[in-house]
Amino acid sequence: MTDISNKMTLKDYYHSLDENSPRANLKDKIISECGISPATFYNWVNGNTSDIPKTAKERISEIIGIQVDELFPVNS
Repeated sequence: MTDISNKMTLKDYYHSLDENSPRANLKDKIISECGISPATFYNWVNGNTSDIPKTAKERISEIIGIQVDELFPVNS
């Protein structure tokens, strides 16, 4: 679990991980648990869409251990 005092968006968190195992595992887990394609995952991570379902945001928050409003700030 990440220290919540270090506010990180989903993009910040994802890019802070090692490119191999931790990043790949997180990507695969989010894709699987949210039922999305890899392209959708990368759109979400890179902020290319604001159309992320609330249930997906909540699930990603649970997986990562950072609050929804930090991972997905309104003004990002």
